[in-house]
Amino acid sequence: MGLNIEPEWNGAILQGIPEGMDPVPGIWSAFPAETEYFGDRYNHVMINFVVRNVQKMVDQLREMGCDVDEKVESNEYGTFGWVTDPEGHRVVLWQPPVIANE
Repeated sequence: MGLNIEPEWNGAILQGIPEGMDPVPGIWSAFPAETEYFGDRYNHVMINFVVRNVQKMVDQLREMGCDVDEKVESNEYGTFGWVTDPEGHRVVLWQPPVIANE
């Protein structure tokens, strides 16, 4: 695929953000087959949505009755929240540090 894999986190930053969108690149990352990160061992991928405010989005999804993980995690890569769709797939809500500092 021609991706420049970063050895620290086993992933790549995807360039080419469409005109008019926030300058936040996409991310591609590989996980070990036995990872529990996806919630269900039968899930092999996870969708990441870039959001402006993870906590507000998590609160809104909870109010709507969605299956939202209790934890919200912040680190040098941004703030993360997780929700599970009705079919059991985990979805990441990602607030990159660029947005967090606006």
